[in-house]
Amino acid sequence: MVQAIETTPQALQYAPEYLQDGGGLLNSAIDHCPYSYMYASDNVKQNQARVLYFLENVPEKELTLGLVMEMVKHCPMILNELSDQWKDHEQVIIAAVRRWGGALSYATERFRDDFNIVLTAVKSSRGEALEYASERLRDDPIIVSAAVKCGGRALQHASERFRDDPTTVSAAVKRGGWSLEYASERFRDDLNIAFAAFQSCGESLEHVSERLRDRVDVVLAACEQNHSAFRFASDKLRDDTDVVLAAIKVSDECFAYASERIRNDRDTVLAAVKINTSTLRNASDALKSDEEVVRTAVRKDGKAIVYASEELKSDVTMIALALGCIDIIRMEDVIDCDILKAMRKIVSAIILHEGPSSYIFNDMRTDSIRHYAEHVWKKRYYERFWLTQQSVPDEECARLVLEFLLGTNGLPGRSTLRDYIREQFALANEFVRLSPIFCAICSYGGSRSFLSVWDRRVLLFESILASYIDDDDDNDTQF
Repeated sequence: MVQAIETTPQALQYAPEYLQDGGGLLNSAIDHCPYSYMYASDNVKQNQARVLYFLENVPEKELTLGLVMEMVKHCPMILNELSDQWKDHEQVIIAAVRRWGGALSYATERFRDDFNIVLTAVKSSRGEALEYASERLRDDPIIVSAAVKCGGRALQHASERFRDDPTTVSAAVKRGGWSLEYASERFRDDLNIAFAAFQSCGESLEHVSERLRDRVDVVLAACEQNHSAFRFASDKLRDDTDVVLAAIKVSDECFAYASERIRNDRDTVLAAVKINTSTLRNASDALKSDEEVVRTAVRKDGKAIVYASEELKSDVTMIALALGCIDIIRMEDVIDCDILKAMRKIVSAIILHEGPSSYIFNDMRTDSIRHYAEHVWKKRYYERFWLTQQSVPDEECARLVLEFLLGTNGLPGRSTLRDYIREQFALANEFVRLSPIFCAICSYGGSRSFLSVWDRRVLLFESILASYIDDDDDNDTQF
């Protein structure tokens, strides 16, 4: 088959599709016989680079009407590369604009003023080919009507009288609300036209009159379609507490476009986070540091803690409150990284050194954690190394005490036993400090209510130990 194509390029029409798509073989066939382009695959014919290669290697005189028609039917943009002879050929222009109306831009003036060709072009280009029509046809009711029904943006290329025509403008904004920008001034002040535009483009609020941008119903209707429309509301409405609160009921994102005074007003922000906690994200920095404002948001939705100030995001009480108000979370999304590292050290110490004490996690209360840390964890090391409860130490304890007194290395990785003791005391103290968070994680609330005591303990340990924290960072953490 390959040899047949190389010697008789017309044989390409009988070749399998993969050969008709082939690069070198296809180029060789075209070099021998340009007409073999007719038998290339549709993928090749629609590839502008491949068609350009064909044009570059075929003399103008060898281009036939059949070849040119085949090219523009599949790749109408190539019309721009053809000679004026073909740009003024009716059959070629019709074939091109049927495929893509924008090809009208390459046609000669007589075809841009041809009613049927222009009508075909606007219908195959979402109305955008109206831009290339003659001035006469941009003022033709049939052409303009067809164009705006295909695409609202065509209104910008219509004559002035149609941009002030109620039927044309209404058809355009229903097809695409953004076309309101090109309507005459009187229609940009028309309430019905504005509402029709908002159905597909809320941000067309930008192009309505100042009078309409100062109406609450108009602004809220635009925000229903796109919250970003609130930025185009009048300054008066963006500084009105009632309007802003009504807007965030539509979307919390509207709060980002409220006036600076509103976003810094404590009472307004408190009311806003009660409606939608995400509004905290766009509150002023001062209010993101306001404990009452943040607590109000976090009680409604624990995930709102991510919008709080860095100080409150690392507050143990606030984190515990947030965890208790979330059903399903990733720990690292809510808990401050440094705190999570400290919790990981605590859990590792309990598992590897202390061994989980079952009674601590049976009820997982703050007081039980405090009792465990003070009277079990710290006391164990206190008794072991300082001998306050023992008159005569056993052999192991005596050896450790001796090592401590001599200042030798008591444990791998520790310079002295004193360092090890201090670390254990620090971990126990951290366990007490962070107990509200541990309790919140193992609480009976939310989606964890069906879990057994053991399941909650496993959830706690696995969640903390599986957190995305580099081990190297843990080694740098100092208590």
